[in-house]
Amino acid sequence: MEENCDLHWPENVLYWDKISEKTAELVLKQTELVLIQTIETAKSIQDKADKLTALLIPSISATTIYVLSGLDKLMDIFHITAMLFVIVLIVSQGIIFFNLRAYSIRIPGSHPETLINNHFINREDTEKEQYIQLALQLCKENKLRTEKNNKLNARRSGRNQSALKILALGLILSPVIGFILHYIFSHHSLPAPCR
Repeated sequence: MEENCDLHWPENVLYWDKISEKTAELVLKQTELVLIQTIETAKSIQDKADKLTALLIPSISATTIYVLSGLDKLMDIFHITAMLFVIVLIVSQGIIFFNLRAYSIRIPGSHPETLINNHFINREDTEKEQYIQLALQLCKENKLRTEKNNKLNARRSGRNQSALKILALGLILSPVIGFILHYIFSHHSLPAPCR
């Protein structure tokens, strides 16, 4: 009778002892390639966050200096637009900030104590069986690391995308809202206080 196949991979490989060493090596190399790709993706996401920060910080500084240098013209359309845009820039940089913090990416390789132990090395198993068990264990570890990296990459990439969307929307809406606010403030002044 066959064993229960509902277990997680590779435990549900019923005839693991029939896997050849070449097949095990091929599968191991493929899992390492997938894991390495997630590492490259993480580097790309970090590069984008760095580039966005390099764009946002000077923009925040310049726009803030512009706003502060003309406090006497605060209700001017350009200053209202600039103030709105400073808020958009700061929000975008705030989102990107979380991608600039240290993060843990999983890499290929294992410490020897996780592989050389009585679970994988014992008297009953042949040399081939030990090799196959170790290869399957490494594949399993690579698969788990890849899944964790993919989740981390998706979260970090989402932050970059959110910051870009807010920035693009802010670029479009800041002048429009600035014009509306300028119109309201300049044409609809508040009534004078009663004496």
